[in-house]
Amino acid sequence: MLIIVLYRHRQRGWRYVLVVTLFGFYVLAVVDALFFPILISDDWPANLNTTDILRTLRQVNWVPFHFDTPISSAAYPGANMRRLQWLDIIGNILLTIPFGVGITYLNRKDFKHALLVGLGLGLLLEGMQLIVKLIVGGYYHTVDVNDVIWHALGFLLGYGIFTLGSHYVKKILPLKRGGQEGFSK
Repeated sequence: MLIIVLYRHRQRGWRYVLVVTLFGFYVLAVVDALFFPILISDDWPANLNTTDILRTLRQVNWVPFHFDTPISSAAYPGANMRRLQWLDIIGNILLTIPFGVGITYLNRKDFKHALLVGLGLGLLLEGMQLIVKLIVGGYYHTVDVNDVIWHALGFLLGYGIFTLGSHYVKKILPLKRGGQEGFSK
C-alpha cells in the first residue's frame, strides 16, 4: 500500500515521499506495538462462546477517567499502580503524536476536523483491539475507553506541534530569504 501511495504522489517531490515513507514505517510500528504478539489460548476456538465473550466485554473499562481496573492489578501484583497508570497514559499520548503530525502534513485541515480524526483514530485502535480480543480470547491487551481519549489527545498534540511549527517556519523563512528586510522597522 505504501508503494502505491508513493508511486501515485511521486511528482510532489522528495520531501513528500520521505514523509510518506517515514509515516508508513511509523504506522507499521504502531500496529506492531498495539496488536502483537497475539497469544491464542489453548482452547481456541472453543472459547468463542457467549460466556467468554460477555466476560471479555465486562473486562473493558467503559467509564472515562476511571483507572481502578482489577485486570491491571492482577497483571502486575505488587506493582505501583499509580506509576503504571501514568506510564500507560504517557505512552498512549506519545504513541499518537507522530500520527497527528503526519496526517496534518499530508492533509491540512482545521481543528474541528483534527479533533474528529483524533477521536476516530482512538476508537479505531481500541475497537480493533477489542475485536481481536473477542476473537482470540485469553490474555490479550486490555481495552480501555481512556486509551481512546489519550490517543485523541496525542493526535491533537501532534496536530498542534505541526501547526505551530509550520507557522513558525513561515515567519522565519522570509527573514532568511529576504536578508535584513525583516529587521528594517
